[in-house]
Amino acid sequence: MPKIFVPRLRATALLCLAGLLAACGGHTDQHAHDLSPPDGAGTAGRTGGGASPNPSGRDDPAKAGTVGATQDDDSSADDSDGSTANAPEQEIPDGTLTYTIVLSGHSVLDTSGKHDVYDVSRKLQVTSRMHGAPIAAGLSAAPTMDALNKKIAACNGDAACEQSVALGFAMQHSDTLVKESHRATAAVGRDWLKAAPCKGLASVNDSGNNQWKGWDTQLNGHLSKQGTKSFECNEVPYKADFDRLELVARTDTHRYVLTLPPFRMEARYVFGNKAPTTDQVNFPGLVIKDQPFTTLDKPLHGSVTLHTGDGSGNELYDPEGPLTAKVDWTFTPNAK
Repeated sequence: MPKIFVPRLRATALLCLAGLLAACGGHTDQHAHDLSPPDGAGTAGRTGGGASPNPSGRDDPAKAGTVGATQDDDSSADDSDGSTANAPEQEIPDGTLTYTIVLSGHSVLDTSGKHDVYDVSRKLQVTSRMHGAPIAAGLSAAPTMDALNKKIAACNGDAACEQSVALGFAMQHSDTLVKESHRATAAVGRDWLKAAPCKGLASVNDSGNNQWKGWDTQLNGHLSKQGTKSFECNEVPYKADFDRLELVARTDTHRYVLTLPPFRMEARYVFGNKAPTTDQVNFPGLVIKDQPFTTLDKPLHGSVTLHTGDGSGNELYDPEGPLTAKVDWTFTPNAK
C-alpha cells in the first residue's frame, strides 16, 4: 500500500462524503511513513549512523550518529531512459542491495609525557534482499485542497458548517479537485526496506602503540584489536539496527538516499604482554544523500568517501581518533 501525505484527513473525508472524489478511500496507509517534499538533497526527513535526515520520515536512521562530513562522490547512474512515476496500485519490484564500508584512520597523541599511535582498519560487507513499495504525494499537497482546509478551519469545529462548506466547495471546484486527486495519488518515489535474507561479514585489524616517555612501565606496549564476524541481520543484537536499512528514491527529483545502519562486534584485544581480552568495536551508521539516477529499473551503483567533521551529516567518530569511510554499493531491482 502506498504511503500518502494526509495531514488533514477531515477535509478529505468531507469531500469523500460529498461523493465527488473518485480517488478518496483505499489509498491511505495509517502505518506508512511520509516522505517530505524534495529539498534538493533528496532527503525526506528517516539516516543511517546516520545519520538523519530521515529519507522517509520514520525514526531517523542516522540517529545512530550525526556529525558533518563531506562526500567525495564517485556515484554513477546508468544512462538510460528516465523512469516514470507508477500508479500507487502498481507493485514495486523487490531487489538486492550489496554494500561495503571500509573504515580507516590514523591518530597520534604526542605530549610531554607520552606518545600514542593508533591505526584503524575495519571492513563491513552486507548483502540484503530489499522489499519495495511506492510513495505517493498525497492529496493534501494540492493547492485547491489547501484553500478548502482554510475554509473548513474557519468553521471552528462546527460539523454542519464544515459539511456545508465542503459540499459547496466540491460543487464549485469539482473538475479541479478530480484532476488534483489524480496527480496526488500518482507515485512520486519508491521505498525499499530490508527483507530476508540479509547477512554480512565484518573484520577488524586495528593496531597501536602506547609509550610513556622516560618510563619503563607496564603501561608501555603494542596493542591490537583483531577479529572476524559473520552474521545474520535478523539475529539479536543486530535486528533493531538493520531494520533501518533503507533506500528511498524520488522520481520527481531523480535523487535517492541510502541509509546504512551501525554495527558492533567484539574483537580480540591484546596489550603488551598482558593476557588477551575482548573489546567492542564500532562501525558507525551512515546516510548517503542526494545520489542521482536516471532509471530505477536497472542497477544503481555508487561510491562515496566520507571524513570525520567534513559536513555530510554523518557521525564518523571513534574513541581512537578521526575516521575515513569508503562506501561502495550496488542495488539491483528484480526484473519485471
